[in-house]
Amino acid sequence: MATTTCQICLDSIEKEQLLSNVCGKSCSARICEQCLGRHVEVTLQQFYPGVLPRIRCPICLVPMHASRWEACVPTDTKSTLTSKYAELCGQTCAVTPPCCHKTGYTHLTVFDPDRKPSSPVMLLPSQLEIFKTLCKEFCRHKQEPRTVLNYAFGTFGEKASILLNELMLPRIQDPERRATLLLSLMYFRPNTKTNCCGHNFCFNCKRRDHHESCAEEFNDNNDLVRCRTCRVLLLKVEGCDAVQCVCGFNMNWAREITLRRDRKKGKLPVDIFDIPLTNDWLIFQSRLAVVVKKLWLHKHVVAMRPLVRPLFVVYLWRFRVRKVLTTELSAGCVARRATRRLYYC
Repeated sequence: MATTTCQICLDSIEKEQLLSNVCGKSCSARICEQCLGRHVEVTLQQFYPGVLPRIRCPICLVPMHASRWEACVPTDTKSTLTSKYAELCGQTCAVTPPCCHKTGYTHLTVFDPDRKPSSPVMLLPSQLEIFKTLCKEFCRHKQEPRTVLNYAFGTFGEKASILLNELMLPRIQDPERRATLLLSLMYFRPNTKTNCCGHNFCFNCKRRDHHESCAEEFNDNNDLVRCRTCRVLLLKVEGCDAVQCVCGFNMNWAREITLRRDRKKGKLPVDIFDIPLTNDWLIFQSRLAVVVKKLWLHKHVVAMRPLVRPLFVVYLWRFRVRKVLTTELSAGCVARRATRRLYYC
């Protein structure tokens, strides 16, 4: 039997027993089931309640859909890993409902692909196909959740709430993808109803009934930053400004502090949790700063030119005279040496 080396444990394994295409068709991983199972187990241990767990390919380091690693881990640990994974995802959406104060309540939608909407939704087939494509790309970690929400509310209007809550969320198999979209939706539209009693409440501030805005949850003087992907609060004690959240989101700490303060003061024209739009705004802002700096320099150089010109004229004439004298003296010395040679010869 042909054997191949596992890329993690370096043991020789029969080629038929090695896992390939772990994260996709272009995946270069060649690993055994035990190594993948141990990788998932160790990854889940790194996450604490309130943070969305993201399982990455151990070789390609790209996020994986739950269905991919669930089909590859050993059978004896599959149920334990999937239960832990679902528990962590549910804890990110855990709140205390203001209606009944139920313990262990989570606002995460239950996976139910056969769920029917409470009221019929009339949609155009062309718009629905684009929405389906965005949803598939989101489930494959190729689209940000805000991109899906922006298209849904921009295209379908208020129908998007029914479309997302009653049709899309119950059909997302991966609990992490389902929780990610739900958290983005709750930040975008925090007024919702509890799953236990059906009472109105605000998901952001956890208060009863609906209201226009929520109070800021922390003071401006505190150097706290909320991750723009998983919404967890971070506090940096020491180190450089390059910070990576446990969910994998890379950020610049000083920039995030500035974004949060500018957002509170109403100086930002974009929502910082809309990551693609915020990145475009930051790129535009940096380019604008370069252009403004060039215009400022050009304006002041033109204004200072009459004052600086006399000083440069004096320096320039001295430099030119010195250069001419040096050239003439060098030529004269050479000619005189040549004359002396002829004379003595």
